[in-house]
Amino acid sequence: PRIGRAVHVHLLKKSDEICRLALWTFVLSSLSAVPVYFTGEKAEHLVQPMLNLSEAFIERHEEAGELGFVLACVLGLLSGWGLFRYRSARLNDRFLTVCMILALACGAALVRAGGYGGILRHSEIQADWKDYKP
Repeated sequence: PRIGRAVHVHLLKKSDEICRLALWTFVLSSLSAVPVYFTGEKAEHLVQPMLNLSEAFIERHEEAGELGFVLACVLGLLSGWGLFRYRSARLNDRFLTVCMILALACGAALVRAGGYGGILRHSEIQADWKDYKP
């Protein structure tokens, strides 16, 4: 979160070098989301019998993770495209604004997925969330 906040502050300052660094950070972060997403199904089958988890809780976490993954991939592809498109020119302000908004949405989706993951891991709070509808 601190790195993300620093990146967003520097995007607002319009430093071209920092903006390019932020875009590279988005590209690399989206690449790191790929193995996390594709190991989720195996983790589900491993953890569900051990912790006796509800399928509904797992499904919520999975759906939130899918949204975060899609947004991360879109952000990574858009950032990579921008780095290529503006490789020898100043970055466009509208493009940077779109990237920043998408990064915030992606972060929110991943925080939501992490929250559901926390509910899965901490059985003591699951009872409070049984009737929760996101």
